[in-house]
Amino acid sequence: MWHPFANSPQEKAYNSEAHEVLFGYGAGGGKTSLCVGLAATMHQRSLLLRREPTQCADMIDTLLRVVGSNGKWQRRGCGGTMVMDDRRTIAIGGCETEDDKFQYAGIPYDLIALDEVASFTKAQVDFILGLNRSDDPAQRCRILMTGNPPLPTNEHWLTRWFAPWLMMDWAQSGEILRGRTVIKATFRDNPYLAASEYGDALLALPEPLRSSLAGS
Repeated sequence: MWHPFANSPQEKAYNSEAHEVLFGYGAGGGKTSLCVGLAATMHQRSLLLRREPTQCADMIDTLLRVVGSNGKWQRRGCGGTMVMDDRRTIAIGGCETEDDKFQYAGIPYDLIALDEVASFTKAQVDFILGLNRSDDPAQRCRILMTGNPPLPTNEHWLTRWFAPWLMMDWAQSGEILRGRTVIKATFRDNPYLAASEYGDALLALPEPLRSSLAGS
């Protein structure tokens, strides 16, 4: 149904033993695809979120393409829920305001994926990550955060959260510290984009946007 790019950072994130993975650090590395792929292949109940509900369209398109006829999509507003034939459920939604986080209260999710996580507030993330649990002792629970590093890097909660990788720069990509890791990926790690005009367009951007999206 879905598998990560072979021998890539995406595959490394897919197989990581870390409880919390921050994946990305550049555009085109397969961030949204990883969110959907993990949910569709490794987890029983998943919650995939974007800050802006209207930005869920790409994630929904990816989910429908991955699952195909092996599930039933039930739309709700800008998001919805996929119930797969093997009884996996994958919810996609937004969390635009601070109070929007409460709509997800009371439901356990063994996978929580926050796409473009830098756009969320720390209060939203703290609350939502508290839902990461499962009644099945055999089901692994984990958190996936994806996105590019915030600018300026030293003033954002995400940078402090993953400080050994993003601020101090002494932890290696993929190295696990206290259950967390950062795995960097850019368009160069995507076999469909590495030799495309997309990469040329990113490299032509002015700084600091170029480094943020294309990676250093």
